[in-house]
Amino acid sequence: MKTKELKNKILTVAKRMLNRQDYHEIVVEEIAKKAGVAKGTIFFHFKSKENFVKEIFESMLKDIGVLFDDIVKKEVSVIEKLKLLYDTYADYILHNTHIFMMLRQEMVKENCKMKSIARKFYRSIGGKLIPLVLQGYKEKVFKKYTKEPLNPEIIMSLVFTYGLSVAHFTIQSKNKYNYKKVKEIFWKTLLYGIIK
Repeated sequence: MKTKELKNKILTVAKRMLNRQDYHEIVVEEIAKKAGVAKGTIFFHFKSKENFVKEIFESMLKDIGVLFDDIVKKEVSVIEKLKLLYDTYADYILHNTHIFMMLRQEMVKENCKMKSIARKFYRSIGGKLIPLVLQGYKEKVFKKYTKEPLNPEIIMSLVFTYGLSVAHFTIQSKNKYNYKKVKEIFWKTLLYGIIK
């Protein structure tokens, strides 16, 4: 197996495990066993457990970035693109909730190495969303709450926050509510707030 394929296989196994267990509960030997590699192979590729988790986070953010790139290129209206971005983000978080919750806990720590990765990711995504929002203003799709248009970064934050809230609400309610209905209610609430 090629080095890159082996590394991706290890990352896939680790992501699956991190979605079921806390970071501190996972033992490298268990990852190696499930991936079918020696423990030394993991440390050869990742050097430390912290570096390993950092690479998992980076790969997840890269995945979301690729999904967002595909959506931005679609020939649909600004609102349809925002809806697709919102749906994609909410779905991705729901399917990786445990990892995102763990990362959120890690991010509040003072010396967290992942903060710079998260900031870089949000700037990158902002670079995709902000032109959409500006296009929405140009097409007079979005409301003006003041003489000046709403800051595009606020709309970007709303899309992210609503997507995260849908996943969080669904998890906290222990799937008592239909995820698709909850997602649609949150979207309509967001849409009502930003659309004319």
